[in-house]
Amino acid sequence: MLAGLKTPAEEYIANSNEFPPTVESIGAKTSGKYTADIVSNPYDYYFQATMNDNAGERIAGKTVRLTFDPNSYTWTCSPGTPNGLPNNFLPSNCKE
Repeated sequence: MLAGLKTPAEEYIANSNEFPPTVESIGAKTSGKYTADIVSNPYDYYFQATMNDNAGERIAGKTVRLTFDPNSYTWTCSPGTPNGLPNNFLPSNCKE
């Protein structure tokens, strides 16, 4: 779900010159099959997802973060804070 936020967020940034204040402001969903919640932090330029119980007991409640760099217009994925998802459960493009 986080990867699907990239393009709408970039369009929002291009039109408003600021990071989306909420996930809803770019027309995206805040939860899904394995995601309990996705929040936006417009001050630090990131979205953070919290995994739900459907994701499995080892990762339920863990977080993963997608951060935007406004200088290079690039995205990085990492364990969230607090309660970051262990590296072995991150998608391959997110592993540190």
